[in-house]
Amino acid sequence: MQSESEEYRPSIEKQREEWSSIRKHITDVMENLHNRDALETYRRIFDVNIVTGKDILINTILTGKYDPRRLALLASSINIDYTEFGQSLIDECVRRFIFYFKNVKYYECFRMMALLSQLYNYDAVHMVVILYALQSMSEEIENTKDKGRQEASMSLICRTLMNCGKKLLDSSEKIHNQLVDQLRQLLQDNRYLSSRTIYDIEQVLEVRQKQYTDVPEQELLEKPFGIEDDWSAHAVLVFIDPDFLSKPPNFKLGEFSATKRHDQDVETFNKIHETVERRIMKVEELRNEETETVVVHNMTDSEATDFKKKIYLTLKSSLSGDEAAHKLLKMRIPDSDKHCVADILERSMIQEATYSKFYGLVTEKLLGAHRIWKNAFLITFRNRLDTLDDLEPNGLRNSGKFWGHLLSTDLLGFEVFNDIKMTEAGSTAQLRIFVKFLFQEIVFEIGINELSARLNEGYIQPYLKGMFPKEDPDDMRYAINYFTAINLGVLTESMRRELQILEEQAEEEEEEDEEEVEEEEEEEEEDIPKEEISRKSRYEPHQSNQERSQQNHEVSKRRRSVTPPRRQANNKRRRSVTPPRRRNRG
Repeated sequence: MQSESEEYRPSIEKQREEWSSIRKHITDVMENLHNRDALETYRRIFDVNIVTGKDILINTILTGKYDPRRLALLASSINIDYTEFGQSLIDECVRRFIFYFKNVKYYECFRMMALLSQLYNYDAVHMVVILYALQSMSEEIENTKDKGRQEASMSLICRTLMNCGKKLLDSSEKIHNQLVDQLRQLLQDNRYLSSRTIYDIEQVLEVRQKQYTDVPEQELLEKPFGIEDDWSAHAVLVFIDPDFLSKPPNFKLGEFSATKRHDQDVETFNKIHETVERRIMKVEELRNEETETVVVHNMTDSEATDFKKKIYLTLKSSLSGDEAAHKLLKMRIPDSDKHCVADILERSMIQEATYSKFYGLVTEKLLGAHRIWKNAFLITFRNRLDTLDDLEPNGLRNSGKFWGHLLSTDLLGFEVFNDIKMTEAGSTAQLRIFVKFLFQEIVFEIGINELSARLNEGYIQPYLKGMFPKEDPDDMRYAINYFTAINLGVLTESMRRELQILEEQAEEEEEEDEEEVEEEEEEEEEDIPKEEISRKSRYEPHQSNQERSQQNHEVSKRRRSVTPPRRQANNKRRRSVTPPRRRNRG
């Protein structure tokens, strides 16, 4: 047995080393997903044994914050030659969606549904999977009385239709129209919907009238690599039956586990890799043929500089926000360059001595012109959070007021708070200054009562876990003290109640622990014989164990008193210490 274990141990260590190398490579490839050509990403994924690293890639896709369209293109391309990967990915994605939906973790639900919707657009997921998810949301709206859960389900349906409504309309027009009619009826009947939910429903109704034209989320980046005609034959069908529902999601996919099929996995990967190489060569040949007739124009460094200068001069030469926005919209800026415009606009605003509402008004007009601008400014906001340390106090004030103004208009939603953690470990001095001016600007624009009402809306709660923590008492105290210090303590009322409940529970647990300790001590004392517990007199002579045993057996003999003797050894009475009285002599 020892020789077998010694032989097997090196193989496990070798597998672990290989697994670590694969994980590092996949992490590097996925981190550059947005900066690298999709075909190059597809090629680099197969530089390592993807069969051995299947769980690593699935875990990275499901836990990382990547563009769902790029993930869907990559996953659907891999699924064509490695169907086991596609089946495992979609099974796990569906299980996690069900888990998050039942546990009211709507932010994660949005992420899982966005990926499933894009996989459906690429025909990697069967329509039945999407219909199951939509049916679950629809039933939640009808059955629950919780307003927050109802609105979250409405928003989920809206986002799903915005992601794959066009394909669902083409595949099952009846079911699609039922969902749209349900949303329209809810909008007409329910007067207590939040402004955000109303906006989502109206957005769906608007694009439905236009047959989902000009919706970027539903446009394919390109076909799965190497497939020219219909690729729907590779769609994965998940049977969501009791057996499927009985299995929980596997949150340990990113952990190492040894396998006895290592050699078989290597053989399988080699076969897949040969097919993939041929497919990549075919795609490159097609691309080379296209480039002979189509000239792709990319901006050089000098052209990019000229473009930025043109945007900057347009802003500076405009007398009003309306004029600047009109000029920018008239330039017909490509979607891929809109985030660059948003970045220039924000940087120009930061350079001002004081905050100017001119930039806020320009941004309002752009956000209202087309929804693609929203994605551009969301990218700029996230980039700003990562570079707050580079700003001076004046820049922090201007930036905070700028974004606070946009959030007050509801053109940008409070979902952006998902990237902010107001804890001692998760915040910096620059972030705290930025958030202070951001919230103060919102209060100035809409008032503290309206802000508090919007923060208490049900759909937004999953995005506020970092800004207003409600799990760790230390983080809660820190956030409460912070908002109280900037005169916004009214926003922390719910946190204060939660903190009080947690403290009371902690006190009850401490009291229960103390009572248990006391009971255990009493039980231990009861188990000890009385003779061992009784206190020995210091006057009692020491006895050996043999003498004690004899004394215990001599029941008939009376024990001597353990109190000190009253008489001395010579039996003479002690003389009185007090002086004797004098007798009267007659």
